[in-house]
Amino acid sequence: MHVATSFVVTFVEPIVNTVMHHFFEAYWDHPRAMAARSWVAQRMAALRAPRMGGT
Repeated sequence: MHVATSFVVTFVEPIVNTVMHHFFEAYWDHPRAMAARSWVAQRMAALRAPRMGGT
């Protein structure tokens, strides 16, 4: 069991990370992804903005 776990951590996990990194990089500049990041940034800025006339 320990040998199998060691194998997965040593060999399989870096391969999966490499493959997923390729897809992540390809999608990062996609217009929908950029729009989603912009939307989240706007919402976060609105949450941080001081409110007028309240407590």
